[in-house]
Amino acid sequence: MMSSLCTQTEKPLELVIVDGSDQPIEHDLFFVGARSACEHAGIAIQYQHVLRRGAAYQRNVGITLCRGDVIHFLDDDVVLEPDYCRCMHEAFVAFPDYVGGMGTVSKPKTGWCVSRLIRCIFLLQRENADGKFTFSGMPTHAYGRCRFLPVTVLGGCCMCLRADVARKFLFDEFLGAYSYMEDADISKRISGNYKLFYNPLAVLDHRQSPHNRDALRKNRALYLRNYTYLFFKNFYPHNKLKIIGYWWSVIGLFVEAVVGRNKLAILGYWDGLSDAWYRKDA
Repeated sequence: MMSSLCTQTEKPLELVIVDGSDQPIEHDLFFVGARSACEHAGIAIQYQHVLRRGAAYQRNVGITLCRGDVIHFLDDDVVLEPDYCRCMHEAFVAFPDYVGGMGTVSKPKTGWCVSRLIRCIFLLQRENADGKFTFSGMPTHAYGRCRFLPVTVLGGCCMCLRADVARKFLFDEFLGAYSYMEDADISKRISGNYKLFYNPLAVLDHRQSPHNRDALRKNRALYLRNYTYLFFKNFYPHNKLKIIGYWWSVIGLFVEAVVGRNKLAILGYWDGLSDAWYRKDA
């Protein structure tokens, strides 16, 4: 990600890195080289090592350190196209009433398959959609759409917010270390008061590493636990009937895992569901 910042046609003011690893990376040779390249390109670097892990927590720390008017929240496994920052900046200039936005990924999952059909039927998270929340409270993403759109859901790998709005709302740190759906949560809270956009001209490559097979069960458990928490936080209090949508989507997650013969995902969803409702009842 750092190398692609150096090649931007419009450079960012600064790069804030909040490192939650066990051992600080600031003296790692690869990081030192990348940092030097950014500074040579005129990008100021702020580095902060923290003892507490958690994407939501680390993003909140970064918000307090940033000096610019617009804050981009970028995953460390993304590579930006050279015009990414310029295209996003032009969108904010052209639409000053929008307080946040997102770009798109270069290879979104746009084709139809059994999994996508299941996700549409059961109101699950998916791409190449309208960028809004379903009746079940699941987020959909506009990745793959070809035109500028107003949305209510921002993608975590490439979302950005005006700094004053980011400081007002912050990320929910209850979501844990991986912080699944932290982007959906803050998007939901902000979009109730302000306007958000999707900009297809700002493109990046999201080079996600495959999940470790041994960690898949824990991964799926956390996903369902966080979804349940956010549903009852952001949706159920305003419309009790949406509990029907919630259970419909939960069934859909199990159906997708069964159709895909993914035993670890099935076990993980069961763990997450049990944990979420045990905590809720407690």
